[in-house]
Amino acid sequence: MPVVATFISSIIGGSITIYLKRLGEQTNSIMLKTTALHWRADTILSVGICLGFIVGLILQRLGYIKITPYVDPGMAIILALMLMWPPIKTVMHNVFELLDIIPAKDIHNKVKVIIERYKSQSLGLERLRARKAGEKVFVDVCFMVDKSLPILEAEKLAASLEKDLRVHISSLDIMVNFKPAR
Repeated sequence: MPVVATFISSIIGGSITIYLKRLGEQTNSIMLKTTALHWRADTILSVGICLGFIVGLILQRLGYIKITPYVDPGMAIILALMLMWPPIKTVMHNVFELLDIIPAKDIHNKVKVIIERYKSQSLGLERLRARKAGEKVFVDVCFMVDKSLPILEAEKLAASLEKDLRVHISSLDIMVNFKPAR
């Protein structure tokens, strides 16, 4: 009876896991993906318990009654090792989403190349800072400009720079400053 019950539980849990995972990917919902991960862990646990019952029954039928008490702790260790990795991977991914870090080298290089093109339209570059928090990239740039540069020209320069950077970085927050040259 326990073998049949855990087998049915495994089939139902596997079906729910597949459904939630697909739905989570279609909607890009972290909540659904995490729930699917929870159901996956429960399904693996059900399969492990079912296999433990089957191994225990086989050992008992073959006459290895002294070994059967070790099946449960052995299955517990195997299941614990199998179930530890997905939550650790999820936590590490979420931790990196929360950290304030330097953007990837390719993104940082693209920003530098684009800024260098715009630097030629000014008298120089005072400051360039870039950081990444979650999916968003923050860029803070300050150009040295001639005191006679009209505000409308500075505004055009800033808008054009932002437009060029958005081509390469979809989730961008940019701050463009101008400092008069001495």
